[in-house]
Amino acid sequence: MLGLLTPSPPPPPAASTRGIPRGIDITAAVLAALPSRDRSLVLAVARMRVLTYGQAGRLLFPGRHASIVTRRARVLVRAGWLRLMRPRVARGGAPSYLLPSTRGLVASLDFLLAETDGTAHSVLVRRMVPTRSRKPLALTETSSLAHQREVNELLVAYVRAPELRVLWASSWERPFGRGPDAALLPQPDYVLVIERSGSPVLVFGEHDRGHESLAHFRAAKADRYAPFALLPDAAAAAFGIPTVEVWVTVTDPAARMPRRRLQHLAEVISAVGAAPITRLALAGVANAHPATAFVPATVL
Repeated sequence: MLGLLTPSPPPPPAASTRGIPRGIDITAAVLAALPSRDRSLVLAVARMRVLTYGQAGRLLFPGRHASIVTRRARVLVRAGWLRLMRPRVARGGAPSYLLPSTRGLVASLDFLLAETDGTAHSVLVRRMVPTRSRKPLALTETSSLAHQREVNELLVAYVRAPELRVLWASSWERPFGRGPDAALLPQPDYVLVIERSGSPVLVFGEHDRGHESLAHFRAAKADRYAPFALLPDAAAAAFGIPTVEVWVTVTDPAARMPRRRLQHLAEVISAVGAAPITRLALAGVANAHPATAFVPATVL
């Protein structure tokens, strides 16, 4: 279950090639030869664009002292696999974020393509990974990462929930932003593949903080999910996985009425015909109980 995001014992001595996918270039091969805990950290950051130290610790080193993330991150930053950023905040302490370096991202994408080849989600991953190198997230000292941080909190919770059996988890910006049909496809905040009753389920995740209008949510998101509810073969044709769900979470920090916002989103989703494949939850409940938090849009 998501082996690359789950720590495992260090690999055998450097001469061994066990666990290294075939067909990867030399930089990805160097990444593959890293100790498994370091390789897992680089790959996790590449999948999720940016991670706090706390998120990395919960994801990869549950039950271990927090200093292990600091030590491994220091090594990987010095080696050029990761970058460290600490944007300024108006109040409180400034959290540290780990981001992939350009080298680390290029190697990770090549590794992930090879590692997922032949799996149930290989078509999906090939569709998401661009033919041209994806650039790492660009941050400045004043960047706000509230939305991305909350998205990744959800992903960490999902990966840690054994009931979900997560096979793939990523939170790339505009993951389907290339190809002739990119303008018609959804661009979810995160993409999951989970295993349910022995079969893969593709999950498109939308995390809503109450900042966009309902009209924009309908045009940019709900309208693009409706075809997957109305056309049974659409997901298999586009992504190689026949079963698709949309998971919507809400925090609404501005108005502080997340339940009302959830109801409004459910009404929009129902109006465009996407309700049969959509599940909704308050983000806090999804974080605490990811396997049971979501309810069908039709019941709200």
